[in-house]
Amino acid sequence: MVVRSDEVLLPVVEDFSLSERWSLSETAALRLLRERTQVQKSEKGGNRLLIVVRAPDARLTRDLVAAIGESYRNVLIERGLKREKRALDALERELAEQRDQVARKRERLDVLLREIQEKNGQNGGL
Repeated sequence: MVVRSDEVLLPVVEDFSLSERWSLSETAALRLLRERTQVQKSEKGGNRLLIVVRAPDARLTRDLVAAIGESYRNVLIERGLKREKRALDALERELAEQRDQVARKRERLDVLLREIQEKNGQNGGL
């Protein structure tokens, strides 16, 4: 689950200096936080999640839950922005291709119009 991913938990480990606090390497602190973190769908339904963290004291527990929730939200926003950027880039490429096609068709139309004008000019002199 994304909530327990390195992408979400690593900023929390860093922000709370958990490796120093727990006298562990960053990797071990990350693993321990992941083990102490549980995520469940909220009974209230919808897209709500219930994040439970087991920590030595209540204040740290509360702060970690809030930080994990915020980090998760930030990851979702960042992923959404990246997805939208890719979609926008694809649309911009498609628009450029369409503009190129219009320019080629316009050039072809100009050539045809000149040919018609030349033929009309030649026929008009007879």
